[in-house]
Amino acid sequence: MADETTDAGRKEQLSISLRFVEEGKFHEEFLCFTEVTDLTGRGLGFTIMDEMRARDLDLENLVGQGYDDAMSGAFNGAHAVICSEYPLATYVHCSNHVLNLCLSHGSNTATFAQMVLNSISRPEFIVATSVMHEVLAVTKPLSVQLQKVGIDLIKAMSLMDETIACLEDKRSNDASFLTVWEVAESLASVADVDLKQPRQAQRQRNRVNMESCSDQEYFKRDIYYPFLDHILSELRSRFNKHNSRIITHLWSLIPRFISSYSFSDLQPALAMYGHFLESEQAVK
Repeated sequence: MADETTDAGRKEQLSISLRFVEEGKFHEEFLCFTEVTDLTGRGLGFTIMDEMRARDLDLENLVGQGYDDAMSGAFNGAHAVICSEYPLATYVHCSNHVLNLCLSHGSNTATFAQMVLNSISRPEFIVATSVMHEVLAVTKPLSVQLQKVGIDLIKAMSLMDETIACLEDKRSNDASFLTVWEVAESLASVADVDLKQPRQAQRQRNRVNMESCSDQEYFKRDIYYPFLDHILSELRSRFNKHNSRIITHLWSLIPRFISSYSFSDLQPALAMYGHFLESEQAVK
């Protein structure tokens, strides 16, 4: 696991940590800080490998990589460089960071970006704040769980499925917007604002146009549903990358899943990691 940051002296520092198994227990240990000048994916990849080799670590036992790569995308190249030499080093993006990206991208939709630019006294902003409160109430527990030391990928994906199911339920249940609307009305009362939909001209180019029978219905269609749809799309697409073929096959070794799989389901993982085992028979 690695991350890059700039120190007080404006020098780029790469921190490297290890996660490993010893005597049947998982451990996470900080390895080092090292100054880096080449911030390309290739430069970071070779720096990570060089630092590990300098400490006599056998990289043939490297079976995973995890980075926070949203800012520059450089780590996309780093994990590719490492995989080119050590193909067992499967890359898994930090789950909590993926969640943050989903929420961030959701907030950057055209409708929300326009709302943030408006005054906080506008009805659109007040309703958007209430919508964010409703969605973050669902995603915050997930974020807390994903930051726990003992979290594993199976548990992370299970929690993500539960979160998606909860948001899907809100999207399919019209009554879920009632809570959002009540909070918005309370905020509007404090700000002395009427929650009225924008006046609609016959033809508009810069605003969503839709027919609605009430102000509440307008904001539900214009703000609540589009935001939920975008968040759900981000969660499904980004976390789907965690379900890589090999990782999914390893699920068949988890006791609570093992009855749902046959030995043949494990074959792709055995083909990749077989040299770590005494024999296939030992696994059977």
